[in-house]
Amino acid sequence: LLEAGKASLLERGATDQITIECERLEYSVKVPAASKSKRWPWQSKEEQDKPILKAVSARFLPGRITAIMGASGAGKTSLLNVLGGEVRPSPRNRLSGRILINGAEGKPGELKGISEFVFQDDLIFQTMTVREAIRMSAALRLPKTVLAEER
Repeated sequence: LLEAGKASLLERGATDQITIECERLEYSVKVPAASKSKRWPWQSKEEQDKPILKAVSARFLPGRITAIMGASGAGKTSLLNVLGGEVRPSPRNRLSGRILINGAEGKPGELKGISEFVFQDDLIFQTMTVREAIRMSAALRLPKTVLAEER
C-alpha cells in the first residue's frame, strides 16, 4: 500500500495492480443568478450551489471492467472528471470526499500519471475494434519513451 511520505506509485513502478476507490465524493458548482430581465419566476435571484455529485462511493478493481450507467445529466462524466484529476476545488466549485489509490489517499493529480481519460467525444473510426482504438489513443498520448510493449 501507498503510505504517507513514501514514494508515489509511479516512482515505485507499482502500476500493475491498482485499486481506485472514492469515498463520499461531493461536487457542486456555483450557478450565477439570472439577470432580472431574463429570469423566470422560479429562478433564484441569488447565486446558488448546484450539486453534481452527492456522497458517491465506488471501488474500481484491477482486471475488472466497470460500467458507470445512468440517465443523461446523472453525473457520470463529472465523476470521471473528478477521479481523473480534471476537476480541482476553486472559488466556483466545491469538491469534498476522498480518492484512494491502493487503500491510501492519493496525491492531487496522481491518477493522471497512472491512467488516461479519453473524453466521450474523442474521435475514433467506426471500423476500429475497441483494442485498436485504445492502442491508437495510447500511441498518441503516451510519451515516446514508453516502450510499445508497455503501451
